[in-house]
Amino acid sequence: MKDEATARPARGRSPRAGIGGCARRRPGRPGVPRLPGGAVEIRADGVSATRLHDALIADPEARERLGGGSVALDGELILVAPLDDLGLARRFTADLGVDWDTAHVRYGEEEFVA
Repeated sequence: MKDEATARPARGRSPRAGIGGCARRRPGRPGVPRLPGGAVEIRADGVSATRLHDALIADPEARERLGGGSVALDGELILVAPLDDLGLARRFTADLGVDWDTAHVRYGEEEFVA
């Protein structure tokens, strides 16, 4: 299995294009919509899928506005939210037991890929 650094990109695609970039270029597919105002991506270690699930069930506002999240096999939380919901995302991650000062937070555009 090749790692990301040595894998060759598909013909005509940049290795940095990502899923959103590939979907944008597929013939017959609409473009990837972006939310105005950008988004925030929060990554933090030590969150189980069960804890994320239970927290979303217990918090209808977070469930509706944030739309969920992911937990990688190694226990890394990945949460992408509209920038307007940064306060809610910060509160929700704190409720999960995440120390905001140790979380990795990035700001950028949010893409939805169907």
